[in-house]
Amino acid sequence: MGEKAIKGFYQHYKQLKKVSDQNKLTQQQPSVYTKFMEAIVDKQQLPCRVGLVKQMGKADEIDIQG
Repeated sequence: MGEKAIKGFYQHYKQLKKVSDQNKLTQQQPSVYTKFMEAIVDKQQLPCRVGLVKQMGKADEIDIQG
């Protein structure tokens, strides 16, 4: 996780309400990233880096080497 990924995480977290509303309006399935952050908000926990979700590479592939 680099500096770019950290900034992306917090930017998405700040706009979570807007992203969730847009997904509901357009009836789109929320991304794993969005679902993860919604769970953080529901459990009233502070956001932190866990290295669970990556923003690079194909969404349907998992790299287990790291």
